Parts: sequence; C-alpha cells; structure tokens
Amino acid sequence: SKGIYFQTHIGPVHFIALDTRSCRVNQQRGQLNSFLGKEQMTWLKQQINESTSPYILVSGGTMWSDYISNGKDSWGTWDTEGREEIFQVIDAKKGSTVILLCGDRHGARGFAIPRPGGKKIYEFEVATLGGVPGPGAFGNDKTAQLFGRPSRSWAFGEFSFRAVDGVSQATFRLVNERGEELETVVLES
Repeated sequence: SKGIYFQTHIGPVHFIALDTRSCRVNQQRGQLNSFLGKEQMTWLKQQINESTSPYILVSGGTMWSDYISNGKDSWGTWDTEGREEIFQVIDAKKGSTVILLCGDRHGARGFAIPRPGGKKIYEFEVATLGGVPGPGAFGNDKTAQLFGRPSRSWAFGEFSFRAVDGVSQATFRLVNERGEELETVVLES
C-alpha cells in the first residue's frame, strides 16, 4: 500500500492519521480519490463508520475547509467530491464526535463547518511552531471561523477529554510559547 497512515486508540479517543501527500496524483487533481488515493479513502470511511469511541480525531497535513486558502493545495482543489463523501460519513456518524485536525496554512484557526440539518464539523488548524509567513488570521468569510491567529504567532494546540456529569467533553486549548492560553473551545458530544 502507498502512503503512511494509521489509527490508534488513546483512552476514549480514536486517533486517525492520514497521509495527504504521498498518495496524490498530480494528473488527477480535481478528481475523486486524487488526494488520499482509493485505498486510503476506503480505509478512512471504514475507520469512522466502525469506531465506537466518543471522539474521533482525524489528522491530516492540509486544511479540510477552504475558508483561508481558497482551496490552494488542499481538499478544495484536489478532491472536493471526496471531501464531501467523508463529510457525509461524518454527518451520519452516531455516538461519536469527529474532530478534524490540520496544518499547512501557517497559523492557528478553528472552524465550525456548517452541514445540512444544522450540524457542524469542527476543524482545528493546530498552530505554527515555525515562523514562515502565511495568509491572514481570518478569511474573507468569517461566519464559520471560531478563532484565528496569524503566522509568526508561535503556538501549539492541545486537546483534553473528560466526562462532565456523564457527558463527554473535549477541550481545545491554543497555548503560546510562554505557556499562556490564547484560545479555548469546548465541545460536548
């Protein structure tokens, strides 16, 4: 099989790491499965469908949404049809909250991507530890954006998971290089 992707469980969390670089086929850009390849795409859908964890974290190297990048080097220009298929699997998933993690846009951002029926899919660009300039902290369409920090604002993202009065809760914290909390987003399943 091509690419390095895997899954593991850490306590109540099902962690899925994707390879969004090795399986790309430049000549198929814009076509179904051009981003992950057919094998990895099938595997990802199966992992989400069969998971019984209250939280599923799906990590990939590039942004899922197009709010900041207008699709540049992400799902938006590579495989919008495949992204929608994955989003539909997430929409149908019962008993688990699926959280998308990404990088590549040289900043820290959070989104609540609107879906049919009022559901949202949460995406966190978990920050930058390097100083490479990138786009602004916020995109032109800010309606789905939870927060934004520009490039050159060094930080890292941290998740914690716990049950509060029997309700599963995930907390995302964005922490800067001095250990100061910059952003906090709490999700309940």
